[in-house]
Amino acid sequence: EVLPDVPRRARQTIRGTVRVSVRVIVEQDGTVFAALADNPGPSRYFERLAIEAAKKWTFPPADTDAQRLVLLRFSFTRDGATASAMTLQ
Repeated sequence: EVLPDVPRRARQTIRGTVRVSVRVIVEQDGTVFAALADNPGPSRYFERLAIEAAKKWTFPPADTDAQRLVLLRFSFTRDGATASAMTLQ
């Protein structure tokens, strides 16, 4: 799990919570093959940070050769970033 590194100046621009969802395709070995915004949220800047972080995630290896689809939800606040993952298939 990799969280975006958000500069303090950027965090200070946040009012409330900025939410970005990123859909990732995970290879059998647990590495991320591709990442794209599922719900980019209101800011291209935070969307880019979320996608960059999502590409660095690793997951447990799978028992099958099939790729997996995982939805990562990033939340940005003035205190920093958090993330959670949900397997879609």
